[in-house]
Amino acid sequence: MSVIAQAGAKGRQLHKFGGSSLADVKCYLRVAGIMAEYSQPDDMMVVSAAGSTTNQLISWLKLSQTDRLSAHQVLQTLRRYQCDLISGLLPADAADDLTSAFISDLERLAALLDGGVTDAVYAEIVGHGEIWSARLMSAVLNQQGLDAAWLDARPYIRYIM
Repeated sequence: MSVIAQAGAKGRQLHKFGGSSLADVKCYLRVAGIMAEYSQPDDMMVVSAAGSTTNQLISWLKLSQTDRLSAHQVLQTLRRYQCDLISGLLPADAADDLTSAFISDLERLAALLDGGVTDAVYAEIVGHGEIWSARLMSAVLNQQGLDAAWLDARPYIRYIM
């Protein structure tokens, strides 16, 4: 049965953690501890972008169109922040894999900006903070012995007017 089909299962709980609850390594570990103590095996979790990630992505996106040097500086700050979270939470082998995926995402997003900022490009870039948080939290939970997998919800979410 798919994760989506199971979402209505009786007794299942959804745990939501906002960006400030994922602001640093201690925060991630605190959230993982909460999940270890209060969640059941089939519960689901939703996470926001860590700390100021969304604001940094928006700043990078806007500056990329007007001030490339400042945009690069914002991107490097974001890159350092995310890489520090990953390396602070995971052993080297797992951290290397997640860091590679993160860097690949940044390269792909930077290429999108070369074509200009459309609504679709804006949404794609700004939404990546949640993806990075979900990947990292899943890895942290697995590292702590909790069975977890991240799910990219974008194919299931549609805006209807």
